[in-house]
Amino acid sequence: MVGMSPVSGAYTPVKFNPQAGKYVGKFQKPPSAVGYGMAGAMGGMSNVRGVAASMGVMGGAYTAGRTAMKVRELAVDLQGYKASLDVLLPKTKGMEGETADSQVKYLRDISNKIGVRFADIQEPYRNMLATGVADKDLAQGLTEFVSGYGRLIHMSSPALKDTMRGFEQMLTKGRIQAQEFNLQTQQMPGVKQVFYEAFKRIANRAGISEINESNKEAMFIDAMSKGVLKSADILEEFYKVGKEHFWVGIMKK
Repeated sequence: MVGMSPVSGAYTPVKFNPQAGKYVGKFQKPPSAVGYGMAGAMGGMSNVRGVAASMGVMGGAYTAGRTAMKVRELAVDLQGYKASLDVLLPKTKGMEGETADSQVKYLRDISNKIGVRFADIQEPYRNMLATGVADKDLAQGLTEFVSGYGRLIHMSSPALKDTMRGFEQMLTKGRIQAQEFNLQTQQMPGVKQVFYEAFKRIANRAGISEINESNKEAMFIDAMSKGVLKSADILEEFYKVGKEHFWVGIMKK
């Protein structure tokens, strides 16, 4: 049986004596209630310090474990990314002799040169190749101009990914359509004129001389509404015109 001391609140055992047929013993008063309280408090503080120290060690180990896990996940992701490139490169015009490692190096070099995150451009680049429409020059040209222009106008990381995905959709559909065109020109203010100039150059090369500076916008909208603007043709000129006008500014940024 256990009793509680009315002075200190400490528990003191009370033993049963079978010969006497009763419980014997009494509560032992601590030397000092204050002293007991202080001792308990100090012991508690010691325990708290011990727990805190243990938690610090455990927290550090947990953080290190999470970091190591993340590194392993990234390594696995990169291996998967390279594996997908190994499938795509032999099917892509201009990629003869290129390897997954060479393309990852290219993307890292461009991200460092322009000042964007490698993670923001690696997936869109791979997906453009996966459309089967973009050759090496188009995929790399779009990646460089769009990501560089995005940095020039302080585009956020999610917005850059969305914009790159929009060009991927243009390539997948095969035609420039109003929905993607409006979305891209909203996210990249100032590039409408780049699209119009790209259209004029293609038309002039095809012998359509009636398209000029004064009517290229109206003619572009008309051709887009008729569904005759091939994405690959327009975007091939789009990134070239864009670089001509903005690349110096991008590199100075």
